[in-house]
Amino acid sequence: MLPKHIAVHAAGAETVTGNSAAVAVTSKELAFALHCTAAAGTSPTLDVTIEWSGDGVNFVDAGTPDAFAQLVAAGDEVLEVTAKARYYRVVWTITGSAGQSFTFAVIATHFDI
Repeated sequence: MLPKHIAVHAAGAETVTGNSAAVAVTSKELAFALHCTAAAGTSPTLDVTIEWSGDGVNFVDAGTPDAFAQLVAAGDEVLEVTAKARYYRVVWTITGSAGQSFTFAVIATHFDI
């Protein structure tokens, strides 16, 4: 089977912390690509993590293995993870001193078996 690609966060600008909708896991192994094309503001930071849920409603943070390195400028990263529950979501935390903004997308790849 071919891998399935899902735009978990469509390309766009964000100025505040947020999260994606819940996505059902369809494979044990997943890859996430973070593509950030712009960062603005005074001392901006972007933290992106994957949270897991058994019911698609209550999510928990799995910690460092399921987190991208912090971004302070445009850049690309790939994160490979093993599924830890039936659902996941992407959470982004944006901080800075003034006018912080990041333009980014997160694409998930499910390697169906």
